[in-house]
Amino acid sequence: MKRLAEKHGVPPENVVLEDQARTTYENAINARLLLQPLQPKSVFIITSAYHMRRARLIFERLFQQSFPHVEYLSVPDDFETPEERTSIEDVERWLMGQVEQHLSCYRN
Repeated sequence: MKRLAEKHGVPPENVVLEDQARTTYENAINARLLLQPLQPKSVFIITSAYHMRRARLIFERLFQQSFPHVEYLSVPDDFETPEERTSIEDVERWLMGQVEQHLSCYRN
């Protein structure tokens, strides 16, 4: 995900990747610890649609006091269906389009 963001022009210092957790709860705790010193204006939580409900419940609980604005983006599960084998490039374009759409709300 970090490489994808950087490939699409997001500065490396603006991408925080937590890759040590074994559970969604650990992921939220570790991400909060990584992000707090940076004091970001907004945070994007990106996961598959399958995992989004659980991720959102946990991250909302752990992030609500620390971060003023959290966006949740889920990658549709149908990107992974064998019948419509979608290329990684298609997924990248879709995902970065979603991020751009969300970011445009914060631009003047």
